[in-house]
Amino acid sequence: MSGEIGDALLRRQRRLFRWWHRVRDGTLTRPDFITLVKPLRAGVKAELEAATSLPIGNTEKTPLAKTIRTCQQLLQVKPAL
Repeated sequence: MSGEIGDALLRRQRRLFRWWHRVRDGTLTRPDFITLVKPLRAGVKAELEAATSLPIGNTEKTPLAKTIRTCQQLLQVKPAL
């Protein structure tokens, strides 16, 4: 499950940087990039929220619990993302 969460977020990250590289090389305009990024950001937020809704114990130290806690921390700094 941790791998699935990470893979989903990495796919979005790769897409974001593919678009950013296109902005840098002039094949995508900055306004178009901003338009493309809006739903991508919403998708990242949805992925993080879905992960944080999974049940874990307070002292659980499984890979899934660590992933969920990381997602919780990322949501706390969402504006910086």
